[in-house]
Amino acid sequence: MKNQPQMNHKKPPFIIPIFLPHQGCPHQCIFCNQNTISDTPSRLPSKSSLTKEINRYLSFGRDTKKEIQIAFYGGNFLGLPLQSITSLLDEAEKFIQAGQVNSIRFSTRP
Repeated sequence: MKNQPQMNHKKPPFIIPIFLPHQGCPHQCIFCNQNTISDTPSRLPSKSSLTKEINRYLSFGRDTKKEIQIAFYGGNFLGLPLQSITSLLDEAEKFIQAGQVNSIRFSTRP
């Protein structure tokens, strides 16, 4: 039998979802316009609401051996104005520096 590559059985991360409906996307495609689909206004969270939401998820009982990840979903993160990107990442970084969160991910369009 040939040597098989070892599979990584790492647990999936505990994801803290932060939704940015349709933010940063210049298009209004009918199939993914999140404002229309979800009837949710398109706005970025304030620093205080972002911190509150992250802390809310951190308070949930969870497997402490899992990686904890803040995930910015919806829209196009890299299409946001630089000031907005910096503001969101600065807030998320506080949780990484405090050792409460391990990493950050974000959605972007190709």
